[in-house]
Amino acid sequence: MGSDLNGHVGVSRDGFKSVHGGFGYGPRDASGEAIMDFAEADDLIWVIPRESMVTQHQIFVMTIRLKEKAKKKGRQEEPRIKWCTLKDANAKVFTEKVNKEADWDGEVDPDMIWLRMKNCFLRVAKECLLPTYIMWYYRCKIASIHKWSKGITLLRGATAATFIYTPKAYYGDYMCSKDKKNPDIPVAKCISKYFIKPNHEVEESKQHYHLAPHDLSLLSSHHIQFGLLFNKPSHTKNQAFSIQLFLERLKKSLSLTLDHFYPLAGRLVTEVDEDKHESIVYVDCNKGPGARFIHAALDMTISDILSPKNVPLVVQSFFDLNEETVNYDGSSKPLLTVQVTELLDGIFIACSVNHCITDGISYWHFWNIWSEIHRGNNDENHIICESHLPVYTRWYPDGHGPNPFRIPFTHPDEFVRKIKPPQLSDRIFHFSSESIARLKVVANEQGYAKNISSYQSLCALVWRSTVRANRLCHDQIIHNHLMANNRHKLDPPLPKYYFGNFFQPFTTSVTVGELLENDLGWAASLLHQSVVSLNDKTVRGFVNEWLKSPFFYYHAEGLDRSNVAVANSPKFDMYGNEFGLGKAIAFRTGHGNKGVGLVFACPGSEGGGSVDLEICLPPDSMDALELDKEFMAFVSLP
Repeated sequence: MGSDLNGHVGVSRDGFKSVHGGFGYGPRDASGEAIMDFAEADDLIWVIPRESMVTQHQIFVMTIRLKEKAKKKGRQEEPRIKWCTLKDANAKVFTEKVNKEADWDGEVDPDMIWLRMKNCFLRVAKECLLPTYIMWYYRCKIASIHKWSKGITLLRGATAATFIYTPKAYYGDYMCSKDKKNPDIPVAKCISKYFIKPNHEVEESKQHYHLAPHDLSLLSSHHIQFGLLFNKPSHTKNQAFSIQLFLERLKKSLSLTLDHFYPLAGRLVTEVDEDKHESIVYVDCNKGPGARFIHAALDMTISDILSPKNVPLVVQSFFDLNEETVNYDGSSKPLLTVQVTELLDGIFIACSVNHCITDGISYWHFWNIWSEIHRGNNDENHIICESHLPVYTRWYPDGHGPNPFRIPFTHPDEFVRKIKPPQLSDRIFHFSSESIARLKVVANEQGYAKNISSYQSLCALVWRSTVRANRLCHDQIIHNHLMANNRHKLDPPLPKYYFGNFFQPFTTSVTVGELLENDLGWAASLLHQSVVSLNDKTVRGFVNEWLKSPFFYYHAEGLDRSNVAVANSPKFDMYGNEFGLGKAIAFRTGHGNKGVGLVFACPGSEGGGSVDLEICLPPDSMDALELDKEFMAFVSLP
């Protein structure tokens, strides 16, 4: 405690010897009395013995140079939990919720017990102890939210503007507002844009390309978005590598490829019949300027992209068409966009395709033909084996066709939902061929079905591990969704390269207790039985049910902590696409269709049956997954 007090406390130490040094002067006044009482109560004043602290007042002048540290523009923090309010009614509510959500009983791993307790306490505290912010919204209603950020969304209504505080979204290693990306996070800079049409006039493209039920059910879903990362070569074909020359060759090969995949150069068209309250959606293959081709650049290295534990947010800028774009927007946006992003030491080629036009089979078939044409030096006379070309003949169920399929809606608001992604942590886990083989042996030794595949074993492992990480109630029903290629399930089967969507999600459902009380082999056996049950009857039944009552998939909305959905396939030839750059070293995905529990299964870059899984989970669940002993026992170093 410091101040010039000697004229107030007086010279006498009577009654205050423990705090008075005896170096004041004059009588003690009322202010001095109050000061001495305060000092004695709090032991605030101590004096060095036999030395007067201030014998006279002197001016002391000094020059100080202070280096001001730049403030870090880190991520915005959420409001602090008001632990001081944990009393009375709040304490009672807090205790009840913790007791209800406690999920560490029976856990033997101390690290896992602590993690689950910590996450439970924080989760409940955020519900009970965070401040509530009240704001006006449309038509003078009042809303309150607990998680908030400085990002503000302006919603323009019919009569008044609405301001809502928007919760933060987790992207990779960063936190940022969903609506206003953090300006400190780097993004790829667009250098140029082009539109690419088929190299030749394709007679078949003059006819409308009609969408089938499997295609139409995806009108409100996102695009398929994958990209491959390559090392940037110093030389190609005995000459110094030129990005401009590479781009020209890539555009030429893309144009030649569109000769065979001409629907991707068109746009969606909707014809509405108001009287019947129905619509037809098809592709006009010659509408619009063609497929979009983007050249972008970013001053980052391959290590900057691959080293972070989470997939960094900057990767999303490698893809055209953001998370708010759905397939129905293909009436005004390209059905195919290619973006080539040049890094300091690498090249990333990304491809976004309207999911109404292709499924995973057709998507990677397009990549493979494009790569083959590019490797063939863009020879216009290069012949693609006829059996490898896409087949556009539509399949119609009995009693239908060749008339176009209709949907009972006249306005997109009736069936299109644009859903913003939840808070997610996005990480890639590698499984070597040896690890996959070991996993298959374990599943078959424990299982109750014969010939459980490696893929079914891996999906069972992911299912069990993510359910544990999500800390669900024992009696909660959970679902596993696997995507099945149905081309060969029909009788007679469809051609291998039947173009369009012909996959079907099949679902396996059990309770949390059933899944976790049994072993890995039991879960793998369930998935195996689900796969075996898919046949011509189930495929036709799916289509007939859709025709009776058309429905649409809303992937992000349907995914939550009780669901795991595995998409893509390790069997796809992803790393055979070289484009004269050598073999790709990694893949990454865009915004498309990501939600809680979504898993992309891809081949490992080294081949040989290795697998890379890109898993999307809430941050707390992802941390728990990395501590899951069963899961991590099979994860390999890349």
